[in-house]
Amino acid sequence: MQAAKKEHQGDLPKQGLFRSSISAASEKAQRRDQRSMKPEGVDIQVNQQSHDLQQEGSETLEALQAVGRDPAGALEIALEGGKQALANIAKPALHSHTPLFLSSSLSRTCGTRVWLKLENLQPSGSFKIRGIGNICSRAAKESKCTSFVCCSGGNAGLACTFASQQLGIPTLVFLPEVAPVLAGEMLRNEGAEVRVVGQQWDDANKMALEHAAKTPGAFFIPSFDHPYIWEGHSTIVDELRLQLQQTPYGLSGLNGVQEVKPDAIIVAVGGGGLLTGVLMGMKRHGWTDVPVLAVETHGANSFQMSMMRGDGKAVPLEKMSSMATSLMAKTPSQKAVDLAHELLVIPLSVSDEMAGAACCRLAQDHRMLVEMACGAGLSILTYGVIREILPELLSTSNVVCIACGGNLISPDMITQWKTRFRNATITVKSGEEIYMRLPDTPNGATSVNTSNVASRMPQNGAGLAG
Repeated sequence: MQAAKKEHQGDLPKQGLFRSSISAASEKAQRRDQRSMKPEGVDIQVNQQSHDLQQEGSETLEALQAVGRDPAGALEIALEGGKQALANIAKPALHSHTPLFLSSSLSRTCGTRVWLKLENLQPSGSFKIRGIGNICSRAAKESKCTSFVCCSGGNAGLACTFASQQLGIPTLVFLPEVAPVLAGEMLRNEGAEVRVVGQQWDDANKMALEHAAKTPGAFFIPSFDHPYIWEGHSTIVDELRLQLQQTPYGLSGLNGVQEVKPDAIIVAVGGGGLLTGVLMGMKRHGWTDVPVLAVETHGANSFQMSMMRGDGKAVPLEKMSSMATSLMAKTPSQKAVDLAHELLVIPLSVSDEMAGAACCRLAQDHRMLVEMACGAGLSILTYGVIREILPELLSTSNVVCIACGGNLISPDMITQWKTRFRNATITVKSGEEIYMRLPDTPNGATSVNTSNVASRMPQNGAGLAG
């Protein structure tokens, strides 16, 4: 067992918890490099898109150098230069370019620069509009459909509904019974027809597929598992690359533009659509050595449990239990699992208490409301646990956390959570290791092997659900 570190001073130490999982991921990346693996494409001309973007890379840097410190001009010129490379994204694009925000409070807590990519500011309230907007636009143009059918825990349905309004096509959303009442209310208020069916997301998704198959003119919109979805989500990395160049840390004055890439990216994982898109974008830009922390909540950690199997297969959880309903996809995307085995991905799961408390902290520090699914990723930063996961980070490192959504949350919920999660027990699971900090010992932590807590951590991952 190890003791938690005291208040951080200076550069981060070189040893921390979860070393077995991280070492395995690093060895995997080294083996990949030794084999000189070529980026894997998707059968929608993403290979061509990747090739074109690589060719446009030097032109993008020249454009940024030409406009100096004019961020608006840099973005405009860079996007113009990459127009052909991004031609696969359906037009008109229905998503917005979102801010990259430096969080002073989280940076102080973690002893490194922490950036938030504010996808909660998308017009649909979450990152989902990137991928779902892309597939809806393509469907409207290519299939001449007369209606959209979608299954959702909330965010995918809201994105589909927003897209349908822009395209003039009605939407029917199948909502599982575990979804919050707030999700149904929001969908109806936005103009969607809603049917609450099935206990879990997978049950509702099956019914949505059956309905679309027998309804003339209906087009089924997947929530996360489709190449057009991943293609749309990958644009987050395109934006992120440009935005990092435009920070004071990305410009080198008379010497031109210095390439800046994040030292780590934090992504919340439900079905794995966002993770897949981010990993595809990272491959496109050559960020294959950047670690990605893929965070779920205990009891909804289907991706983590699939990664722990070792056979490369995405498998369902036997039982699901979490307050982060947006993350409760019983089976993750196989594509997400495939890419995660290829790149440097560290699967983690955190308690509902941590995720909820992280939402409260963000509301207090930055006056923004995000839902518990988003809080899962944020919690790694809120409690400074990232220092244990990646102890090699320096005070000058750049960590990016994607704030994925802010729909399924309200001021009243934040007020309740402030009391409920005030003294949260911090439990983070990585592979066979658990980091634990008890509320009555704020400066003490314990790293234990799951064999010591087998009764609390069954194989389906549901035992530590908050």
